[in-house]
Amino acid sequence: MSDRSAKNQHIELVATDLFRIRDAALRTQMEYGRWLVSTLVLLHSGALAGLLFKADTLRPDYLVLFWIFLAGILFALSSGFATWLNATWGWEQYDKWGRQVLMRPDSSLEDADRRMQASTSFATVFGLMSAVLLPIGAGVFWYLWMLGRAAQN
Repeated sequence: MSDRSAKNQHIELVATDLFRIRDAALRTQMEYGRWLVSTLVLLHSGALAGLLFKADTLRPDYLVLFWIFLAGILFALSSGFATWLNATWGWEQYDKWGRQVLMRPDSSLEDADRRMQASTSFATVFGLMSAVLLPIGAGVFWYLWMLGRAAQN
């Protein structure tokens, strides 16, 4: 086997591996996004449903809980959207790298697209904000409940 054919074979293997990583990155990000959004929306929706079922017996100061849990849902959906963008841009990035290896095998790969880095950060921040609103909402509920009990005594 000549040096040239071995080099071409190596280039094809690297490009194939980059395309495989591209597809795996897309699947992984989409599964993570689905799980995160589903879990957070379910938890916040359950809290909202519990509030709405008791809406006629709750004091008006409990309305703040409605906004806390609604914000949690919006942050969860924003996180899912940012995750979807990240997966889309990740797919494009690995596709670009694979084509670059095939076309210009001696060139070094460019840095990752800044859009991917930004969307990862947004997805993380929005997901954490949604998750943090769950214990905050629970704490506010406990505080209001204790305040109501103290007023009754």
